[in-house]
Amino acid sequence: MKVEDIVIFALKNIKQKRTQSLLTIIGVVIGVLAMVVLISLGYGVQNYIHEEMMKMGSNKITILPTKQLGIPPSHLFTKKDVKAVENVKGVDTVVYGWYGGCEIEYDGEKRFVSYYYATPSRLKKVYENSGYSIESGRWLEDNDKYACIIGYGTAHNLFDREIKVGDVIKIKNKKFRVVGILKEVGNQQDDNSVILNINVGEKLFGNEGKYNFIIASVKEGEDVEKVSEDIKKALKKSFGDEEFSVLTAE
Repeated sequence: MKVEDIVIFALKNIKQKRTQSLLTIIGVVIGVLAMVVLISLGYGVQNYIHEEMMKMGSNKITILPTKQLGIPPSHLFTKKDVKAVENVKGVDTVVYGWYGGCEIEYDGEKRFVSYYYATPSRLKKVYENSGYSIESGRWLEDNDKYACIIGYGTAHNLFDREIKVGDVIKIKNKKFRVVGILKEVGNQQDDNSVILNINVGEKLFGNEGKYNFIIASVKEGEDVEKVSEDIKKALKKSFGDEEFSVLTAE
């Protein structure tokens, strides 16, 4: 059969079964678009994580309780897992806590932001020398209760009236005084954020004793990849399975 005959035959079939042909074409187009979107999202997430880790520094290791980003973890880290990471040779400081999203209220307006909570002294030690510094005010302290630090965007861009150090915002109807504002980082997740003390955050969001991130800084002169492999081994025993990710800048 000639090529011309095949084309004519195909066109006749399309004309005779217009609805079926249209649905098939739409299905193929949607399938291709879906694949393109998924691949783009995958690269987007990968690039975002890479950028964030490079900002924190090449000696930082991020540990998440899931194998695949975007999929909710089957179980979360506990103090037992944190201790396992702390005991790995070459690990310096370990930060652990929770990252999520919440609504905050200021001057009668409500906006959605990212929130983090962790032990302030640990957070400061890991983050302060990694591009996350204070624009005005101060860092949180371990004995702070209803106080918070906010991102540059939360302070300057989200509300009609800018938030300043000393102002009060509400989270879940609890009042928090802003003691510090971070300098602009350059991404929405960090700039539109609020940071709380872990003791208050756990009670506020109901996640006491559970953590969805651990960040370990590696001592100077230690092999980061070697330390990350040792963390994987230690966590496998502590966590009970391998459904977690240990991410380095590499």
